[in-house]
Amino acid sequence: MDDNSIQPSIAALKENITQAQLVAASSTTNPDLLRELALFNDEKTREAVASNANTPPDVLVQLGEEFPSQLLDNPVFPLLLLENPNFIREIPLTTLRSILQQENVPDYILEQAADKADMGVQLALANNIKTSRSILNRLSQSRNSEVVEAANLHVNLVGELTEGVEEKIEELVQKVIPSGYQNDIRNLTFVLAQICCIPKFIIQVWVQEKTYMIMCRELAESFATTPNILKYLANHTDSYTRIKLAINPNTPTETLHKLANEQPSYIARYVAMNPSTTNDLLEILSKREDKELVLLVAQNDNTPLPVLQELTKDVDRRIAQAATKNLGEQQGEYEEQAIRKKPEISTEILEKFALKDPKNCC
Repeated sequence: MDDNSIQPSIAALKENITQAQLVAASSTTNPDLLRELALFNDEKTREAVASNANTPPDVLVQLGEEFPSQLLDNPVFPLLLLENPNFIREIPLTTLRSILQQENVPDYILEQAADKADMGVQLALANNIKTSRSILNRLSQSRNSEVVEAANLHVNLVGELTEGVEEKIEELVQKVIPSGYQNDIRNLTFVLAQICCIPKFIIQVWVQEKTYMIMCRELAESFATTPNILKYLANHTDSYTRIKLAINPNTPTETLHKLANEQPSYIARYVAMNPSTTNDLLEILSKREDKELVLLVAQNDNTPLPVLQELTKDVDRRIAQAATKNLGEQQGEYEEQAIRKKPEISTEILEKFALKDPKNCC
């Protein structure tokens, strides 16, 4: 397509997904059309929009939850950071968590994210191979024990596999494995799996051999397990392993999508509970016939407002009430943020807002 070509209509593109993908990737596609394409159900179309430099910044941020690597590689991304020094501090936590799980995340983003108190952000930092010793030392002082454990197991604190590594691993083993089980090779392997880079062929053996089933369950549950290992564990036939994966906030987005569509179908309920489940997946799950699943979607803090608004009309009273409650809480947070960002709002108004709900007090 050239600059003078007439852009096809949304209706035409919905009828021709292949063309939609090409238009979403084109450097001549206008921002308004890209905004519409970002709402398409086709994953490849949305991925192309996330990579397109013409995509509006607010759309890029939303797509960053599902396509963090494409967001980081988008040529306009560094410009957004230059235009707004607080960009990383203002983007949604769900997008930030996804970004921090990427190997190509810049160091300065890791530094800015270290200021966040969110457990999901802290865990993502503790599990990123690029996180510096200074950030890990800060994370090791976290109030959350899971964050502390993950930070202390990071290779940048444990040290490279050089002189003295045996002593450091032994120290970790003493902390993690109870004294009565220190000769258990399975537990030792479990610790090493969270310290060292494990080759793919070894993980495949763990997944296929029943001997390693308990260890796989523990790895799937641990917040210290790297996203790479979690991805391969999704191939395990053991349903308990996949359930623990579905709950783990560090499980990669594509793995959560896979788990949501596998048998047994109730695993999707655990995906709906995951704080890292993306907006688009929650919207998909909200349309399932499983009412218990939809109830969990209505209770998830990440569920988009339009989805919650629709669920308030559900014939199931539990779902409608949960969606109404969640919607009210989310809208309250957005209203507070909007008020505080407007300098023309007087101190008197802010004080009244705080008195209306004491937890909103500055």
